[in-house]
Amino acid sequence: MGCTSSRSEPQKPLKKSSVSLANQVMSVKSQPPHARRRSTLSSASNASQHSSDFVYECKAAYLVLVDNVEESLTSQKQLFQALQNVGRNPSKKMISKYWTSDTSKISFDEFVDICSREKPTTEDELMKAFKKIDVNGDGYLTNSELRKTLTTRGDPMSRDEVQAIIDEVDENKDGKLDYKEFCKMVLGTQDECRKMAVQQMEKKLNKKKVTHKEASPKLASRREMLNHHLKDVREWKKASLASKDLKLSKPKRLKDWSYQHTKGCFYFDDDGSIVSHAYTLKLNKDTSVYITIEPYSLRQGGGFFSWHFSLDTLMFVLREDNSLVTFSEQRDFRGKFALRCDLERGSYRLVPFTSGCRFKQRKSEPNIETKLVKKDGKKDKHFLTKAFKDALGDIFDMSDLDGNGYLSRSEFNCFNFRTSGENVADSEWGVVEETVELKNGELTKNGFIELNQMEADDNQGETDDLWVTLSCMGFNKGLIMDEACPFLVEIFSEDCEGRLKVMGFATPATELKDAVIEATIGKGETSRIKEMKDLSLHSYITDHRGTFVVENKSHHKVSLEFNCSQSKNCVSNCEKGLDTKISVPAKQSIVAMHVMPEKESSDWLLRCHESVR
Repeated sequence: MGCTSSRSEPQKPLKKSSVSLANQVMSVKSQPPHARRRSTLSSASNASQHSSDFVYECKAAYLVLVDNVEESLTSQKQLFQALQNVGRNPSKKMISKYWTSDTSKISFDEFVDICSREKPTTEDELMKAFKKIDVNGDGYLTNSELRKTLTTRGDPMSRDEVQAIIDEVDENKDGKLDYKEFCKMVLGTQDECRKMAVQQMEKKLNKKKVTHKEASPKLASRREMLNHHLKDVREWKKASLASKDLKLSKPKRLKDWSYQHTKGCFYFDDDGSIVSHAYTLKLNKDTSVYITIEPYSLRQGGGFFSWHFSLDTLMFVLREDNSLVTFSEQRDFRGKFALRCDLERGSYRLVPFTSGCRFKQRKSEPNIETKLVKKDGKKDKHFLTKAFKDALGDIFDMSDLDGNGYLSRSEFNCFNFRTSGENVADSEWGVVEETVELKNGELTKNGFIELNQMEADDNQGETDDLWVTLSCMGFNKGLIMDEACPFLVEIFSEDCEGRLKVMGFATPATELKDAVIEATIGKGETSRIKEMKDLSLHSYITDHRGTFVVENKSHHKVSLEFNCSQSKNCVSNCEKGLDTKISVPAKQSIVAMHVMPEKESSDWLLRCHESVR
């Protein structure tokens, strides 16, 4: 098997004829059945379904042919070469299975998917294939046996092509081939191809580093000076999002797919972590799905921050065991994110995610507190103010997850759990049914406001409990919702309707920790941190955000400073901005930082370096 490289060749490459012979003999075997669905290879990030080592080898093989994983393979020849680079044994039939008459390019995600389907040839498989055409079973193939096989079976070759192969593989001109030794040579070269591709990728990535200049001795301690000698500056220049034609790639005939939607919201928990609604999706058939998620405002005009439409609202799709399937990467100019993937029959968890770069806790409360309740002295009654009723109307709309204009018991339960930490008991829901307005067993907006009026009456006008509700739902003392961001989720499925259900609240930073790390390693670029041979930095940079993961393969904890303070027009999720200190436990990986452009209308420069402490 050959190993293709645009820059260098392996020390002992197999001849082209040997490649052809191995491919041809393997094609004699019974071909594996085609995949059940292959209307398209998934355009979502399917690379994140596989182990990091597997994706790393695929990336290395891919980057021998293109500059980065955002580029596509544009010819059958490139696909053939990339498969060889990752240790596969491609045949014409294999290539034609994935590169049809409708194919113009194959993305990195699709390439990883192909590699996962086409396993490397084992020695047993290759030996069995040779033994099938070894008539007398002596461990050798005569030229006549080769000629008959290669011209009549598998992918038939011409007599001239066969003769060219025989002339090259029959080195001692004895008229026969020792195929056991030949198998060892083929399999050895497969491993050599993979190793060489990884070496080339790491060499290419290291060349991208820009050496950081030494800090002034007057401003740095001796240790800091040493660190500055060792630091590497990594730099990415990105054009403004306003200058890009950001559109979503929607499936054809999407209007014919089954459709369902739900709402949700990001909030802050007591410890400052971000929480959100999360969902389950049950499919009774294998199907393609197209999922979008976008932030939205409840009222036009004042009361809501402008970042609602520029908040990064991603969706992660997980299996029941919390392993990653895929996540949304596409984004349009309004801030809607989308993903498309093929899902097998079963149950999946849908967990929204926002990085925390723009969605942050307030630093202070307004100086003036908005009144919630007014007292009618003559009637000795308390009334809710218009401003408070408007805020309650917004809370009602946020809690109306299916958007039908009413709150079901499960929706009201989500609201109650968010504001009190308790589920609604049967007796409590019975009180609601008896005392306020319902329609078809669901709570109306007037009924919801009436419940809060009853609470104000019970507390004789005291508003402490009312403010707890408002605070939990993201409102400040001015009744501006600055610590909550509602979003809309839309789900299209091609071959079945699916069953979508709200599963309550999730903490993405905890539940998606491994998924975010896996996605970053699978999709990003990898480079070694210079000061530690067992420390790697994975950088996943798109047009609209960046994520950095530090992987510690050593047997001890490592502490380091990750500094992006020299970046321009950037904001991070870290409490202290663009400079943070992290500790990475032994044999673990952690997210060092998420970064986004602060102003989407301007270009942004991401410049980072790290140093071991």
